This record gives sequence, structure tokens and C-alpha cells, in this order.
Amino acid sequence: MSHGFLAVIMTLAATPAAQAGGQAPAAEGPRTLPLWARALWGLGVILGLSGALFYWKAARIGRRGPDR
Repeated sequence: MSHGFLAVIMTLAATPAAQAGGQAPAAEGPRTLPLWARALWGLGVILGLSGALFYWKAARIGRRGPDR
């Protein structure tokens, strides 16, 4: 999981907005989110997916019972 988080951070750090000091170039338009917002969104996606996976695995274990 930490490799995925690192990949998201590295990808966000390589964007034109990050290279311009946090300011998006005019060509990207006014809807570009700042780097901190994109990093927070990426963290939320990662935590949400890992939480869903944990919930799914716990539900499967609960259905089978503790014997296996």
C-alpha cells in the first residue's frame, strides 16, 4: 500500500502546477486544484479503497466462521 501512496505523491509532484510553485499554468484553466487538495484527494481514494477491501475480507471471514 505504501508504494501506491508514494506513486500518487510522485505523480502529483510531477504536474505542471507543482513545477510552477503551486500555481497552475493559464492553459490548464481555472478549475485546477492546488497540490495539497490533489494529495488529500489521492489519500482519501487510497484509504477508501483499502477500507473497502478490509470490509470485504472481514465480511468473507465472518461468513465462513472462525474455524477456517
